[in-house]
Amino acid sequence: MHMHENDHGVSLWKFWLIFSLNVVISVGEAVAGILSGSLALLSDALHNLSDVAAVVLSFYTRHVARREATAKHTYGYKRAEILSAFVNALVLIGISLFIIREAVERFFSPLAPGGMIMVIVGSMTFVANAISGWVLHADAQHSLNFRSSYLHLLSDAFFSLVVVGVGLVVWWRKDFFWLDGLFSIGIALWMMKESWKVVQETLDILMQAAAPLDYQRIEKVIGEVPGVKNIHHVHTWRSDEHTVYLEAHIEMEDCSLSEACEVGKEVEKRLADFGIAHVTLQYETDRCKEKEFFGGRKKL
Repeated sequence: MHMHENDHGVSLWKFWLIFSLNVVISVGEAVAGILSGSLALLSDALHNLSDVAAVVLSFYTRHVARREATAKHTYGYKRAEILSAFVNALVLIGISLFIIREAVERFFSPLAPGGMIMVIVGSMTFVANAISGWVLHADAQHSLNFRSSYLHLLSDAFFSLVVVGVGLVVWWRKDFFWLDGLFSIGIALWMMKESWKVVQETLDILMQAAAPLDYQRIEKVIGEVPGVKNIHHVHTWRSDEHTVYLEAHIEMEDCSLSEACEVGKEVEKRLADFGIAHVTLQYETDRCKEKEFFGGRKKL
């Protein structure tokens, strides 16, 4: 896997730091979980292993997404990152369901975990997860791909805090072992909620749902361009969470082709103000019988 510093500062050193930390703490937690009988530690070890896979996938697909467009893939490879985010989020939901099932079973077959081991290992893994999360925090703000990996790391940090807290309580009161499963369920539910948000947004992009724009404002602004009668049959979609495409019909006053091109430049300029990067316009004069903003739908 060949990766360099990219436009968002996601570099090779970040990958190796996060990768190394998570491999080490996964092995350590698995061993400590077996020795202590802690569900939280075993669950966190499994989750950390998924972190390793999530981080590898995120960094690799970022590299793939930066490849140039080809005759076969004319839009480029930007959706590689969206697919990565989608897969990572689904995996996180699956892990959350597994943790919930294990926690419920533990309620009926209780096994008091070793408190001091939980405190020591949990503290170490919290530090490792906090560092990993901090490294990816900035990139997660503008990338669904890295947000999905960041959620893996952030939820692990929360799990580690729970491990420490439950370990302290169990060390003091052995009969409070049930807190191990209770807090595991709570964090698993939170993970599912946050991951589902990523799933929904990535599905919207993959299914070419309309980009989240102020369409009423767009219709008004474009309608104010001199020479434009209306804009209709509008379609928008995204190749990733940042790149918006628009195609539309522009009904104009009868004019020369050169004049139409000048009007088109102004339309594209105004659309760029809405964050629309790629525009395809069809100029016409009373060609379409239906002039709804969205083709086949009522005008906004």
